[in-house]
Amino acid sequence: MDEEAAMALRKLTIDPENFTECRVEAAGQARLPTELVILVFDFACPPPPFLKTASDQGASACWSRALRTKKALTHVCKAWRTLALPYLYEDVVLDLSRQVLALARTIRERHPEIGPLIKHVHLALPFPPPEQLPQVTLSEIAFVLRGTPNLTNVTFGTAFSWWYILKSSSSLLRPLVDALSTVGTRLQSLELDVPKTNIDLYPAHSLKLMACFVNLVSLAFPVPQGWGFGEEQDIRGISFPKLEQLQMICTPGGNLRLVISWSLPCLKALTVTGTAQYVLDREQYEDLLEQHGAGVEYLDVSQRPSFHIKHVFETAHLCPKLSHLVITHIDIPALWIFIQNLDHDIAHPSLCDVDFWAKDGGALRSILAFAETSILKNARVLDVDLFGQLRHLPRLVGPATLLPPGEVVTYSLPTFNIVQTRHLITMNGPQN
Repeated sequence: MDEEAAMALRKLTIDPENFTECRVEAAGQARLPTELVILVFDFACPPPPFLKTASDQGASACWSRALRTKKALTHVCKAWRTLALPYLYEDVVLDLSRQVLALARTIRERHPEIGPLIKHVHLALPFPPPEQLPQVTLSEIAFVLRGTPNLTNVTFGTAFSWWYILKSSSSLLRPLVDALSTVGTRLQSLELDVPKTNIDLYPAHSLKLMACFVNLVSLAFPVPQGWGFGEEQDIRGISFPKLEQLQMICTPGGNLRLVISWSLPCLKALTVTGTAQYVLDREQYEDLLEQHGAGVEYLDVSQRPSFHIKHVFETAHLCPKLSHLVITHIDIPALWIFIQNLDHDIAHPSLCDVDFWAKDGGALRSILAFAETSILKNARVLDVDLFGQLRHLPRLVGPATLLPPGEVVTYSLPTFNIVQTRHLITMNGPQN
């Protein structure tokens, strides 16, 4: 379990001695101690990693429901409002241009209070926007980025055509490009998904801009077809000295070799995923691991196992520090395809945990129980219905070795529950 996940799961501990500070300030009126109020907030508001919005969908149902709860907490009283505002503003999703304008106005009018509370901005609105002049929206987005000194995470959704934005040759687009360059040194996480338009452009400008984010710890970006190597000087020399987590989102024809020339000395977690019809290129994948696999401890290759599952296990040695492997097991009509690889020799010195995403977790677990290899016998199976909601669930809930046999843990989220046992994680309840 990484540090962020551990912090998300950590329960607030209250020192009983602090409750002695709770005094009656007037007859019949008592103020709850701050520690107890914060405990109420932590119970009512799930940790942000469990509310993480998908970059291709914008605000999730869980995030929206939690937002209503946070707003309600700010209306209880003045004391609660002050304590609840950080919960309300720490994670902002902008679906419409008018939301951008409203947030910018709020920051202008109450900058000392609101601006510093924002840590994550998710740009899920369509761009170019149909209901507002593009330059007005861009100017206000740039203002928001500059007016949030504690901003560490920026997400671009698929509807927000950042390809169009990052063509810095256009003077109308300079405000946002300049703002991103300005905040680049304090960003720790950047997420870019495959945009719905302009996916065939060469990424020279965007890669140059990404290179200014020297303090990134986490980066997710698309690798679509058409990102060629016609201007290799534009992608060579890119360095992320602090990057620990890299996610590559591939479309059919995407080339994983795009990042081979990059410097990633601290890489610990690598995720290779793809859109529909993407098939993992074995040679590109192997070249990627040969270049950047030395320090990788967490590897997530979420594609159709019938195409690559054996190859993933055969190349695991290219990640000598690998301890946690995640593979997707989706839309395979016959389990025999998977059974053929069950007892493949997995001779790896540090690999301890293997997770599979599957539609029928119970059936897959029954097969895994008969595996001769202990790593597969003890592998976890994750309900694929949770895949879209919590893409990084394998890291959020931690490896199987952390949960004792027979123990059941339930995570209650606003629209559904997650039930975890040692070998199975399922979704329980509707997603209304």
